[in-house]
Amino acid sequence: MSVNLDFEFFVTGLEDSILNRLEKGDDERSQNGMTGIKEFASYSGELEREDVIDALKREIRRFPLALVSYGSGTDKRKASTNLLFDEPIELEHRCGFVVICATNDVRSEKARRRGKIYKMISQAQQLLGGVQFEVEVESEKVMLNTEPFLPVAVEAVTRLPDLTAYAVHFETAFHYWLPDRRVVAGNVEEIGLNIEPTRQPENNFGGEHLPGVHRRIQG
Repeated sequence: MSVNLDFEFFVTGLEDSILNRLEKGDDERSQNGMTGIKEFASYSGELEREDVIDALKREIRRFPLALVSYGSGTDKRKASTNLLFDEPIELEHRCGFVVICATNDVRSEKARRRGKIYKMISQAQQLLGGVQFEVEVESEKVMLNTEPFLPVAVEAVTRLPDLTAYAVHFETAFHYWLPDRRVVAGNVEEIGLNIEPTRQPENNFGGEHLPGVHRRIQG
């Protein structure tokens, strides 16, 4: 397979798969996606609360809106890989994704939550919870996430008079690979150490030079 199965491949593939499922649902089960959403989009900004609020205020015309973003993750090397030269290093990346649900319904903030936001949260959880995504690359099937998506938290982003937004957090994991870049040492015929004093014994006090060690390698 000529495609590089690196970090970018899996994160981009998962974001696109999440967006597609939220919008279109599971065709095999004739299940609809999230309803009443005007636009689905990938969010590339910071996930700090104030940054999200500023970004949402610039997108009012696109509400109700669902934004999807990779959050953060940690890597752990799979111990059984990279034992031989030229064998790639396999890493398990445990990470989080977030679905930001936002609306600016003209009704009260309470009505927005109960009439729209809570439904959006529930739909996101039902559509993504327990799901593993698979894509076909060069006639081969590749599993994007080795562990199903698991809803782990719901966070209030903002509840303003003209804007209500919540973030639905999910955890999952995927594996990606790094090439082996270890260098095989050449044949070394001789390694010599030559120790030379740089000062005479009688000048051993107050001098600026110390004995030097010179390494010589002959191949």
